[in-house]
Amino acid sequence: ELCAARLNLICNVRDIAHKMFECQLPWFDHRDLIIVDGAFSEVRICYVSTKASDSDDRSFIDCRLHFDSRVMWISSIQVPAFQRRQGVGRQLVGAAEATANALGMEEVKLLPMVSSINFWLKLDYAPDSRSARVLRKKPAAWAKTSDESLGQALCTSRLAGIDRTATTSWTSRSRVPGELC
Repeated sequence: ELCAARLNLICNVRDIAHKMFECQLPWFDHRDLIIVDGAFSEVRICYVSTKASDSDDRSFIDCRLHFDSRVMWISSIQVPAFQRRQGVGRQLVGAAEATANALGMEEVKLLPMVSSINFWLKLDYAPDSRSARVLRKKPAAWAKTSDESLGQALCTSRLAGIDRTATTSWTSRSRVPGELC
């Protein structure tokens, strides 16, 4: 029973992440990868655009959701040089923030590279008072939609009673409407 509950939670996180990225990214393609894996209470979500054949030319964002502290950390983001200054990075971050919001995260944090600080400041990230190197953003700066509220409710209801020491993984290449995990 716990295994099924864990799988349901990972499926819900995967479905919510898939929906948020699909809604936020105009170039989203059903072949794009959304990887969801983790050991509760930490779940990883990684989105990789498959538009380019060379992996060095692919846009991606990698995040860690910490359900205990309700913080999402953006681990890394990559936008190839030929796609920069076109809003791709902003849209990737927006999709990650929408996912965090839908899953009940209270803030997003990151450790930026010095060369990217201006990018993050333009996206309303601010220095964390507890660490000079960390930037953070609170949900007051995020827009809430009914889809995100539904995702948050689904996630919250599924978290109760889950064995948080187990590891589960799920990779999604495409999602057919109504598809079960």
